[in-house]
Amino acid sequence: ISCESIGKRTAPRHTPWSAIVRSSALWAGIFALVCHEYPLVIMLQFLPNYMRDVLHFSPAKNGIASAFPIVCLFMSKAFSSSFSTWLIKHTSWTKTTICKIFNGIASAGLSLCIITVPQFDRERSSFATIPLCCGMLFAGLHTPGVQTALVQLAPPYSGII
Repeated sequence: ISCESIGKRTAPRHTPWSAIVRSSALWAGIFALVCHEYPLVIMLQFLPNYMRDVLHFSPAKNGIASAFPIVCLFMSKAFSSSFSTWLIKHTSWTKTTICKIFNGIASAGLSLCIITVPQFDRERSSFATIPLCCGMLFAGLHTPGVQTALVQLAPPYSGII
C-alpha cells in the first residue's frame, strides 16, 4: 500500500470480491445507508407537494419554505464532517465510537422532528417548517456516521464499496 500511494505499484491489485460479498459489516452498512437515504430522498422529493396540498402554502412561499430544509441539510453535512474530523484528532474516541454517536443522534433527532410535523395544521402551517429544518439538521449527522463507516471498512477498496 505504501508503494501504491507514491505511484510505484506495478502489479494490479486483486480485488477480494468473495470477502466483500460475505462481509456482514458491509451489508449492515449498506442497509443503514438505504434506510437513511431512501426516506430522506422521498421526503425531499415530496416536500413541495406536502407544503402545497396539506399546508396550503402559496407558490412563492412554497418555493422558499421548501428550500430551507435542503439548506439545513447541506450546512449540517458540511459542519458534521468537519466536527467528526476534529473529534478524531482531539479526543481519544475511536472512529467507530464517533460513527455510532453521530448515527444515534441523527436517527433519534430526525425521527422526533418528523413525528412532530403532522401536528401542525393549516392555521399553524408556517411552524411546520421548523421541525422539517431541524430534521434535516439531524439527517446531516448521518454523513460522518453511515457514509463514513462504509469508507472505513476497507480503505483500499472504498471505491468498490
